[in-house]
Amino acid sequence: ADHMQLPAASALTVTGAAALVDHATFQTDPAAALSIADTLPRLLALGGITLGHNNGILQATAIGLSADSTATVAQLTALRNLPQYNLGGHPFSTNGFDLVLQDTGRRIANFTTDSVVTPTGYVMTGDTTVTAAQANTLAARTVDLGDNLVTISDTAAHLLDPSNQAGIAIADTLILSANATVSAANATTLLGNALFNAAGHQISVQDTASALLGLSTDTKLMATILQLSADATVSVSDLKALAGLGIKFSVNGHSITVADTAAHLATLHDLELAWAS
Repeated sequence: ADHMQLPAASALTVTGAAALVDHATFQTDPAAALSIADTLPRLLALGGITLGHNNGILQATAIGLSADSTATVAQLTALRNLPQYNLGGHPFSTNGFDLVLQDTGRRIANFTTDSVVTPTGYVMTGDTTVTAAQANTLAARTVDLGDNLVTISDTAAHLLDPSNQAGIAIADTLILSANATVSAANATTLLGNALFNAAGHQISVQDTASALLGLSTDTKLMATILQLSADATVSVSDLKALAGLGIKFSVNGHSITVADTAAHLATLHDLELAWAS
């Protein structure tokens, strides 16, 4: 025969399509289009096929799934790199089958969907350590975590950011990734969270005298440094309480004025007076 064409539109496997197209006399017919429907691993094998004849036709043949599939990020990247992936008018199709992305939490979080394929589901493999923003992505994608653990390692600002709370909600552990200076209220939030671990980093609580004194005993003990954020006017009892914080307390360049009755002022000792300006 001088020419070989399909009698009607047909979907073949990768092997069948390659064998057909490799015939020197094969020609395409828009009225009887050739497409490829196969499993994901076999579709990915297209990247390693170079035909002796009509290789351009094979590269311009629409492809799609023939069964539900599970893929890693690397496999989806390889799929995107196929010349058949995003053909004008005939992009890759799941053909109604599920395409589940199964990979590490960090890889799933960093994966960017495109206009051709959005996975129908996500499954995390193994425990993962991610940033708060990455955890947000995992939460937004409703990733199936299974029995795997999610650790968020990030700065205090990111751990406290309300926009990251969806990610925080799926975490098993929150780890501070750098030294931090926070307000008394934020220190209470961080240090009061049973999931939180400073991981050896310093936590400086910087706030007004009244806010520092209002911290719980546990928060005061867990903080590295307790610093004034402004000049303060305090009573004798408050000055004694500040002095009682010991070496953790710092005026941080600010001054303390004691305003109280003469009787109360008379009860101050030199160590306590040393804090007053």
